[in-house]
Amino acid sequence: MCPKHIFRSGGLLLWLSVLAFFLTSCAGEQEKESSNSSGPEGYIRGTLDKGVEARVTTALIQVRQAIDHYEIHEGSFPESLTSLVEAGLLTAIPALPHSHEFEYDSSTGRVEVKTP
Repeated sequence: MCPKHIFRSGGLLLWLSVLAFFLTSCAGEQEKESSNSSGPEGYIRGTLDKGVEARVTTALIQVRQAIDHYEIHEGSFPESLTSLVEAGLLTAIPALPHSHEFEYDSSTGRVEVKTP
């Protein structure tokens, strides 16, 4: 394909349009990345937050499953979370990170995690 053919068929306009599209889409992605985090600190903070969230969720699921198992076999909710350990349903009450605490209501069997 010779250069004269590109000008005659409108090919140059097509190539410039494609180039402009790619340049603007790449610039938009860079702006999104820079606005979502503040460098390495933002990335680390986000990763730590997700790690804490995963550990809290896992611990909460373990405790809820143990409460359900206790209620099925004993016919009532445990008086406290330590009753789950005494019944052998948990080896220990799962540790929660960063001052999170379990909040348990023995009348309803509802357990939640209280965040600082």
